[in-house]
Amino acid sequence: MATRVKAALIILLYGKISKLTSYIIKSSEFGKITNLLASDLGVFEIKFSIFLNGLNFPITMIGVTIILVLRIGWPGVIGILIVLLVVPIASAISKNNSSLIK
Repeated sequence: MATRVKAALIILLYGKISKLTSYIIKSSEFGKITNLLASDLGVFEIKFSIFLNGLNFPITMIGVTIILVLRIGWPGVIGILIVLLVVPIASAISKNNSSLIK
């Protein structure tokens, strides 16, 4: 989906540029502008993918928890809770390490 949004924005960008006169194109630096927008759209694509995955995460966790409860029972929920508790601890450790590396 992020790639489709990026492609649509690129089509809009080049559509706008194609409607400009040759005098305007020669007098300004459209190559630089196009290059900057293309790199910005690449960053947008990555961030949009992360955003969509973030929206999908709670649904996936609920589904996995239900499957674990049905297959294993309540020890599956304990396993999910342990994983969810380890994530903030790992984040804190990585922040500590990054300050040490700097």
